[in-house]
Amino acid sequence: KKTPTGYTEWIHDLIHEAGDYKGQPIPPIRQLTDDQLPVSVHADRKPAETLPDVSSVWAERTASQSERESRLKNVVLQIPEITRPSRHDYYPTEQSPALSVEKKPETAGEGDEPDRAAVGRALHGYMALIAPVTVPDDDLADYVAREERISREHLDPLLSSCLSGELWHEAVTAARLWREVPVAVKTDEGILLGVIDLVWEDGEGLIHIGDWKSGSVQPERHAAQMRDYALAVEQATGREVESACVFYAESATKIIIELEG
Repeated sequence: KKTPTGYTEWIHDLIHEAGDYKGQPIPPIRQLTDDQLPVSVHADRKPAETLPDVSSVWAERTASQSERESRLKNVVLQIPEITRPSRHDYYPTEQSPALSVEKKPETAGEGDEPDRAAVGRALHGYMALIAPVTVPDDDLADYVAREERISREHLDPLLSSCLSGELWHEAVTAARLWREVPVAVKTDEGILLGVIDLVWEDGEGLIHIGDWKSGSVQPERHAAQMRDYALAVEQATGREVESACVFYAESATKIIIELEG
């Protein structure tokens, strides 16, 4: 085993045996003492005796992964079993205890003049969330009425009209049904963004669309809207819309909208 001095001399001899470096004389090799040696790049590494063993590292990683999986499970449990419609925040708290809903002020009393916009929102929220059946859901009706601060007196006749109407019957007996379908279409006036209340496919594979209205019958006002909706569906699916209709809940009237060929 060579001493540091002997080791330096040995390296010096090897270099000289190899010849000059690029034609330049090789400078003499200076021997460094221990305190002149460069600090290791791993100087901050813990001493070997303080490093954790494999089992402790594995246990720490396992605990971390278990905690992450537990948090993920809790998040998944908070996801509603029924997908919430795109433009509504209705969701009964008893179906998902982990979700908190801000308490609304008291609803308007019976006989009070209703907020027609609130009644319309409640109608759309109910028809978007009700199961595809014709049987009324009192709990859901109570919920949407409370959320919109309206009386069931003003909401119930509209709900009964829609549930017993021809439009709802066609939709719930269809081969496939979609509700609250967001669409976008470019028109002469610009980009139209909207939500179609009902889109369904019948047994022959034909596509139909429908819309709920809580106010009076005004087909001339809503015809352009339904034509734009039909165009948006056709552009998105590449399939022609067979029919479009509007159901006016107040008078239980279904109006067929003539689509442009």
